[in-house]
Amino acid sequence: MQGDKLNYTETTTVHLPTDDGYYSIRKFDWKRLRRIVSKEPKKEINLPNIYSILYGITGSAGLSILPIYYADNLPSWVTPLYIIVTLFSFVFAFLLTIADKIEAGNKATDFKELIVEMEAIENQYKENQEQNNLEKPKELVASLAIDNNWKINHWGSRCASILNDKIAFSGTTAPAGADGCHIDLNGILEVGTTYEISCFAKSSSNTSGLFQLWCHDRTGTKPDGTDESTEYKTPLTNGEIIKLNFKPGYNKNIRVHLQYTPGQGRIEISDLKIYKLTA
Repeated sequence: MQGDKLNYTETTTVHLPTDDGYYSIRKFDWKRLRRIVSKEPKKEINLPNIYSILYGITGSAGLSILPIYYADNLPSWVTPLYIIVTLFSFVFAFLLTIADKIEAGNKATDFKELIVEMEAIENQYKENQEQNNLEKPKELVASLAIDNNWKINHWGSRCASILNDKIAFSGTTAPAGADGCHIDLNGILEVGTTYEISCFAKSSSNTSGLFQLWCHDRTGTKPDGTDESTEYKTPLTNGEIIKLNFKPGYNKNIRVHLQYTPGQGRIEISDLKIYKLTA
């Protein structure tokens, strides 16, 4: 406070979109969108009103054909005209009925698919929330940049490459059956403390290649012997976080491996981080 002026500052957390396409949304806005897509889809043209009128014309004209046919002193063209009107109205009304049913079915299918997708997002969000609630408190130790410090294709293949701050894996063969890349980080860990190593993994459609996160302490310092890895898997096409816990028991070093088993498609790895579990 200076004189009669009060200076007030507030610290606010702002959730920014990440490079992988995640955006925050208020629960109120999500529920509003959910409510909108759950409503009966609106029709741009009210076909039922149109073909109802045509069916009415069909019935009226059709019921008039016989009386007109037996009536006296009417022009010869009147009866054929009523027959044409009856047939035309019925055919047109029938076609509009079919078109309306098809349009309604397509819209219903589209909205059902959208609702299914929204429910899948909600379920994933709930799972993530539950997982976050179960996770131990952690402290960021290192955020690993994708740069020339990485040893690419350490077993002699051409599967791995660095592209747009990501490590991309593709290819259907490797001399050793699998390959990958790694980076050594020396002296950054505490012996006996548990760490979480994580990365963001994403695959293209129809990918059959497999990815593994693997960490050990064999970087040239003795003694060593701590080794942890995840199972090989194909990451989700919309991306997922893959992580493992690593507790150094012999030295303060860690080698982070990104391993790839060849197959069709492409796998991209980014956002590598090391956390210290503090609880």
